[in-house]
Amino acid sequence: MTRILARPTLFLLALTLTLAIGAFAASKSQSVTLYHDAQLNGKTLPAGDYTVKCDTTGSTAQVRFIRNGKEVATASGQVKQLTSAPETNQVVTLDGNGGPATITEIDFSNTKSGVTFETSTAMSNAGQ
Repeated sequence: MTRILARPTLFLLALTLTLAIGAFAASKSQSVTLYHDAQLNGKTLPAGDYTVKCDTTGSTAQVRFIRNGKEVATASGQVKQLTSAPETNQVVTLDGNGGPATITEIDFSNTKSGVTFETSTAMSNAGQ
């Protein structure tokens, strides 16, 4: 009898841990259009349409820009809570001083969340 009760208890414990870990991890995929060339993590992204895949775990995010089925840039960032949800996806850039602007933030449509990229990295990339 003890043996039979132990298995369901272990199963419930494993299920609870799996659900708890899943609550802190999220993934989203959005479309964005860059109207000008921009840099992300040292890579220049030509103006055009991209799919942005964002995988979040807690307060960190891994963001990938995909064009024509190929990953063209990736960067790690921090999840940011917004005061209001934008109606469209927004890409925030830092002036590139004559070169391509650097992506410093992405805000996702219809959600109160975005991703910011480290400013010091963004500034050093803008100067390249």
